[in-house]
Amino acid sequence: ARCRREVVCSCLEILSLKCLKNLNLDSNKIGFLPMEIYKLENLETLSINNNKIGVLPSTLKNLTMLKTLGISKNFIRKIGFEVTSIKSLKKLIMYGNLIEKFPVSFRLMEGLEEFAFEWLEYTKPPGEFYIRKGVHNSVFMRIM
Repeated sequence: ARCRREVVCSCLEILSLKCLKNLNLDSNKIGFLPMEIYKLENLETLSINNNKIGVLPSTLKNLTMLKTLGISKNFIRKIGFEVTSIKSLKKLIMYGNLIEKFPVSFRLMEGLEEFAFEWLEYTKPPGEFYIRKGVHNSVFMRIM
């Protein structure tokens, strides 16, 4: 039989990784993110896919170096200022959630290069869709 090793890391240990650029917390049955994560000033990639997160906290905007955010397969219903205010964000992957609507400020995310999502059967997309010129295979929406 194989020996299964598990690494347990406290929030304070994560905070000590000041130079951390990529953090993958996929498939950990997490219901919320500890506040310490939002103090990782150099974080460029945060992947929290396939968890039990229902709300993204306003402190997410503190990750000013964040380029990639993966929030797919959670229980998120609303995307707000906590995401749209991250000017460095280039890639937002958020399929498999229960998104009800996007804020008007979503259209101000000019640096966004890749956006992966789906409109589930209980959601209707606002406005019309268009392909943004210069961005290969990315779908964006025009909010009226």
